[in-house]
Amino acid sequence: MFRFLNTFLGIQELPDRAQKFVMKVFYSTMILGLFWTLSSAFFALFVIDLVGIELLGVLIAVSFVLQALLDYPSGAFGDWIGQRWILFTGFFLEAIAYISLFFADSFSTLLIAYILKAIAASQQSGAIDTWFDNNYKVVADKSDPERKIYKFLSGRWTAIGNIVPGIATALGGILATIFYRQAVFLIQAAGLALFAIVFLIIVRDFPGIERPRRSITNYFKLLGGGLHFAFFNKTMLFFLLGLCFSSTVVIVWVEMMLFPVYLSYTGSDGGVGLMRLVILLLGSVSIFLASKVAVNMEITWIPSLTFIDTVLFYWGVAILTTWFPLDTNTFNPLAIFSFMLFYTPIYFFHGLKMILNSRFFLDSIPDQNRNSIYSLIPTLLLITSAPVAIIGGSLIKNLGISTTAFILGSMGIISVFFFTLSMRFKPTEGSSENIKINFGTNEVASFTEQ
Repeated sequence: MFRFLNTFLGIQELPDRAQKFVMKVFYSTMILGLFWTLSSAFFALFVIDLVGIELLGVLIAVSFVLQALLDYPSGAFGDWIGQRWILFTGFFLEAIAYISLFFADSFSTLLIAYILKAIAASQQSGAIDTWFDNNYKVVADKSDPERKIYKFLSGRWTAIGNIVPGIATALGGILATIFYRQAVFLIQAAGLALFAIVFLIIVRDFPGIERPRRSITNYFKLLGGGLHFAFFNKTMLFFLLGLCFSSTVVIVWVEMMLFPVYLSYTGSDGGVGLMRLVILLLGSVSIFLASKVAVNMEITWIPSLTFIDTVLFYWGVAILTTWFPLDTNTFNPLAIFSFMLFYTPIYFFHGLKMILNSRFFLDSIPDQNRNSIYSLIPTLLLITSAPVAIIGGSLIKNLGISTTAFILGSMGIISVFFFTLSMRFKPTEGSSENIKINFGTNEVASFTEQ
């Protein structure tokens, strides 16, 4: 199995210690995914049944604002002390959040769970990615200077990564149908608490990962260095703006619209989980193909892929949900088949975009600021998404999912514009932007061409 996965992930040409490191992260994150997404088939439905779609928007907005306040400082803290304790704290708090959901019976008790999840997410965001990227560059830099293995690995990893939450979602939906939803929350809490301990044990850096001396002064230098890099480098600034708009519409879709659509066409939690599993399996095949294509693609394709992945997708959802009316909550095989037929090719373009995004971030973000910037990104997304979640809840209630999907697709055009600007400002090899900028003792490497 180990040899098969090495070949499948395309890492057989890496040094032994690099292969072992990749597999350690791969196995741990795949098993984690089983617990992390166990209740995703019915989580939003559970909240909607309890307090309604508009108050779901309020809960999402509150959690987003809180996470936004904590995310970037937590990321910089991870750059300062390493990712072990950040991950331990994050998953332990999320376990407590799911325990509180077991007892939730009102808006106030749901609010407690959302607050705990927000604090946990602020610790988790970017930490695993930072741990992997920084150490990958140490152990594989000479073997993969052009990042071709990294891009291929990212695509294959994403393909398998889609299957795992699909299985978990289906399993969680079936368990919720057989027993009840809160029982699944308890199972999820136990799994997340276990992984808090696992990450405390396995998250270690290779020699060569440099961290600044632990002092308050250096902590604030990391905060300032990450912000300066993100907002004063034009390529990164416009890329982040594009990411804000494209990801905001994704958040509204996933958090508030996706599973109500599934429920309308399947009629049960178990049906939602199975439909999600099949779509993710088909999507994994698409991403598997995308991993081969992406190896020879440049990041300048990102604007075009965003147009397909965001604008055309949501306009397509608007058309499909108009043809097949929602709110029936009955099994509709024609609607399910049509939705799957539409969704599958979108995953191919989504996979290409995600792989190229990963390549962009791997080489353009300075290692010493990687965790802080990886946390700054969701902070910006959360700031923009919080008001949109409230507005989205109102739009869905008053205008319906079809009209809201069309509006989301129209917002995606703005993201295409910013990604296009980012690629236009991408510096050429040897330009004056390909230097290091000194801020006291903190060096922040600016973007270099991929």
